[in-house]
Amino acid sequence: MAGHAGKAFWFSKASGEFVTSSYYYDRYPAWVNQWNQQKPANSYSGKSWELLHERSSYLFGDADDEPWETDFAGYGGSSASLWFGQRQILHYALTLSPAGDDLTLAFAKTLIDAEQLGQREVTDYLSISFSSTDYVGHIFGPSSLEMEDNLLRLDRTLADLFAFVDKRIGLKNVVIVLSADHGGPEAPGYLNSLGIPAKYVTPEKWDKEPAISALKQKSGIGKELSVISSALRLSQS
Repeated sequence: MAGHAGKAFWFSKASGEFVTSSYYYDRYPAWVNQWNQQKPANSYSGKSWELLHERSSYLFGDADDEPWETDFAGYGGSSASLWFGQRQILHYALTLSPAGDDLTLAFAKTLIDAEQLGQREVTDYLSISFSSTDYVGHIFGPSSLEMEDNLLRLDRTLADLFAFVDKRIGLKNVVIVLSADHGGPEAPGYLNSLGIPAKYVTPEKWDKEPAISALKQKSGIGKELSVISSALRLSQS
């Protein structure tokens, strides 16, 4: 999101901190080091993802822990059982819940103040990815109690961000654009429960050789394609 000329930070599941790379910075800004030293992610240890409202008020209140939901780390597919207590998976678990967005919001607020965004006679651009919705959708499915509660919390997170920006900069001076990186299909199990035929695909079983051979022939590429493919796989690992 930062492009080639901007700066970027992202949450590290390994350290529980917001990190960057030498591409963007020679050294971390002091305010980032100070934020990370407080270790806000560890404050979730021993806590769990509790519903925002009474279960009966949810559209999917009776559809929790469905068989097609992912049994994350043996906790089951229930939001109430997504416990953050085990330190070895704490930081990973946070990204599978609205807590990931809460941390991102806290970091973004600190960044806005520390970098004095909107305080100069030039236009500043800030792109924030609230990515918990992506993780929740993959783990529990779009039509799930977890996703419903996550979206309710995301609504509050956005309202909190906009109120903060309004106080610091003034919304009259800001252009807000909301987007998404992609959509998401329903879980096949959920569709089956509605009488809609749906199955999972298994890409690892696909026979890719005919398509690769046809691509090589059409593009006039020989061994180079295999070398490039291997390089791409290496860079993504």
